[in-house]
Amino acid sequence: DVILFKIDAEGVEDKVLRSAAKLFAKHHVGAVLIETKPSEDSARDRFKREWLEGMLTQGYSAYSFYEEVGRSVYSWGLAEHLFPIQAETSFANWPTDQEFEDHLFVRKPLSLPSQPAVSIPWPPFGHTFGNPARVVLVAASFNLATPEQGWVTLSFSGGADVELKDPKSQTRIGSNYGYSTVVLPELADGEYRVTARVVGSDGVPFDHAVAEDSVRFYVARGSPGLSPAAKWQCERFMHPDSC
Repeated sequence: DVILFKIDAEGVEDKVLRSAAKLFAKHHVGAVLIETKPSEDSARDRFKREWLEGMLTQGYSAYSFYEEVGRSVYSWGLAEHLFPIQAETSFANWPTDQEFEDHLFVRKPLSLPSQPAVSIPWPPFGHTFGNPARVVLVAASFNLATPEQGWVTLSFSGGADVELKDPKSQTRIGSNYGYSTVVLPELADGEYRVTARVVGSDGVPFDHAVAEDSVRFYVARGSPGLSPAAKWQCERFMHPDSC
């Protein structure tokens, strides 16, 4: 049996799938993790679409997700890098209506959190900012309609709270995911901690496990610049000049 079959072929996943036909025919494949990119060839795209639809007819449950966020508020292991994640019931209009390129097919449906959730995808925990005038945070929310259901509040050690109530300040990715970029006032060298909380429309914080996230960071003038990995993560959310 195959526990997990992962495909990341940068647009030629149809060729991988064709060559893997015998594997699917002869083995029980428990889960498939695949990144799907449209091509300029309608026949190849039709094959990909029919394969995606075929996985549903074979009894798999399908989920799409934004893998590149890199940190998740979810504690269950499978979602370590899958934030947000949403169920899919049809790929009939793929790739026209595709929101996320990454898809997970599993034999047993996942139990997804339905409550509003929050995450701080930037900065990474323990990150050091070398320029105190360019301290930037990213707060991401999932399953939260702002401000009808509530909003995200950022609490800083040694600073005033920031309420992210304006939906126009969010960048939306997919149906249920949005993130806001917050530039902090110039900070003195030292250690700082920021906590993001989901607050209901009544002003009362939600108290479930995924309604809060926190990160510790440092400010040290003249410290080395970002590593290539940290720069890549930063540029997922911000203009390179802000990184």
